[in-house]
Amino acid sequence: MTTLMTPRPQRRRWPSAHDSLRQRLKRDTSNLHMDLDRVVGAIDFASKAGLTRFLVMQRIMLGMLGRHGLGDLAKGTIVELALRAKFDLHRLSARIPFQPNLLSNDLADLHSEAVDYVVLGSRIGAEHLKRRWKVSRDPEVQAARSFLTAPTDTELWRSCVRDLQGKAAQGAHADRVVDDARRLFSGFAQTASCDPHYKETGNDRSC
Repeated sequence: MTTLMTPRPQRRRWPSAHDSLRQRLKRDTSNLHMDLDRVVGAIDFASKAGLTRFLVMQRIMLGMLGRHGLGDLAKGTIVELALRAKFDLHRLSARIPFQPNLLSNDLADLHSEAVDYVVLGSRIGAEHLKRRWKVSRDPEVQAARSFLTAPTDTELWRSCVRDLQGKAAQGAHADRVVDDARRLFSGFAQTASCDPHYKETGNDRSC
């Protein structure tokens, strides 16, 4: 079973009374957000191997978030996208085990506001990823279209931002939301390194 590594530290500026939780999240997760962008940016979405790797990451992480019922505004999005990733992986003949214990100890207590921030924020860049996938000439890759053509409800993201803008950047609540968002960014990046070719048996090598 794989567990999430501790996210690499970032020099943090102590939040002022004038900051919002939204501002602090953007600032204090920026290094891990960039790490994840680099990982995803290196994936070849036009190839079967690359698309499979991306979908494995989404299936494992979103599947676990959905399994624990995490997120508030993002709860429905998480369930739908996890199912879309599963469908596409079947299209690609990639049998990815959905292991109940995989990462579960690390994800079970994530704050819903952190989950909403990471998951709904990720949907803003969905159109860019779709363009990278659409250039593929591989019919198998083109057939695996469910996840990358999923609609994006931008109003959910705007609601998330409005909520976070109205909350203080200081205090135990803010500390937890920021720390959990950092753990989640780190988890997505680490899971992108999973082996997309393992088989659905009891002796799988996952990540």
